[in-house]
Amino acid sequence: MKKVIGKLISLMGGRKLIERRYFSGGIGLMVCNYFYKYFISQHKGDFLLHYTSRFNFAEKLVIPKGGKSITIYNSLNYSNACYYQALNGIEIGEGTLWAAGCCFISANHSFTDITKNELAPPIKIGRHVWIGANSVILPGVEIGNYCIVGAGSVVSKSSDAHFILAGVPAKPIAERCRKCLEKIPLGQQYCSSCV
Repeated sequence: MKKVIGKLISLMGGRKLIERRYFSGGIGLMVCNYFYKYFISQHKGDFLLHYTSRFNFAEKLVIPKGGKSITIYNSLNYSNACYYQALNGIEIGEGTLWAAGCCFISANHSFTDITKNELAPPIKIGRHVWIGANSVILPGVEIGNYCIVGAGSVVSKSSDAHFILAGVPAKPIAERCRKCLEKIPLGQQYCSSCV
């Protein structure tokens, strides 16, 4: 059985599948995602995408190189029913992950001609950001390092590092300690244990 799986993995692009740990969600999901990518041509990006998700302009996704990018590849591979529209670009920092149903929308339609898209800065998501299920990230938004976006939030404005954002539109509701990353009230930088 190991020989069969080894041959299957080498046929499917071997090294990337192992380095990005696509198999950790199960061989069945990996094979299904692989089938949709290469036989149905769901997207042209250099990654496996969950077969229920959709990615437009995958070539404009920027993922850092290195071992801490595994969470990004895992979120792309496992997080189902996500929508990625990267016309103006999406940049995601290492260690970032997101849940099912998230939407990353980097361009709006023009108000005067809905058949055209407006140019905007890319979406930039910092390092070690956690994005809850069914959240929406809108054009030009920058989310700082170590932020958390609550489930169902619509992020329409940029945020500095260490904030916990929630709501429609998303607003800071708390912060994270700069040392231990525990939840703390707004306006503080450190929890009582780290002062």
